[in-house]
Order: sequence, then structure tokens, then C-alpha cells
Amino acid sequence: QSPLNDKDGYQSLEVLYGLGNGKNSIEQKTKQYAGELPVSFVSIGEASGGNLICVDGNGIVHLWDHESQLNEGTWQIATSLDKFLSGLEPDDSEIGSTEGIIESESFLDF
Repeated sequence: QSPLNDKDGYQSLEVLYGLGNGKNSIEQKTKQYAGELPVSFVSIGEASGGNLICVDGNGIVHLWDHESQLNEGTWQIATSLDKFLSGLEPDDSEIGSTEGIIESESFLDF
């Protein structure tokens, strides 16, 4: 639990970072958040609102509030990466909804 959870007690996971050195890589995010995260934290993903999912030096998974001060605004969300991954659930609340779907025009140009 954290104060960042929604009314149903959930926190959204927007992206899990990958390997390599691209925009959404663990390496890039480590450089980006150097000096902001607690020393032993490595960012592995992003939750809603720009908050981060991090693993500490003991393998414990935390949620970090990006608006917090250094070494504040962190909550343990799983005792291990395996438990974190096995606890993920798909958000199927929008299944069947067509709201927000672009039907005739797209801003993408291929």
C-alpha cells in the first residue's frame, strides 16, 4: 500500500525498462535519476504520474514518488522481483470500451 494507489488499492505500471542504452533502458534511467533516488535503488519501470518502480540492493521492489525528496517517498511493494512480477494483473477495466480510439485519422505518419 502507498498513498499513490488508486481508490481500489492499485498502482498502474506504465512501462518496464529494458536492457541496452535506449530511451527506456535501465542504463539510461539510472543516469537520468542519478542523485535523485536512494543510493541502492535501480529504476526498472515507471508507474503512473512519472513515479518509478525500483529495486534496491537487497532485491526488494519499491515505488518511488518522483516529487519526493532524496531518501523519502518510497514504499516497499514486493519482497522480490519475482513476487513483483507474479503480482502484476492486467487492467481489463476498459475492455470493450471504444473511448479514446482514433478511427479515421492518425497523427502517425509512416
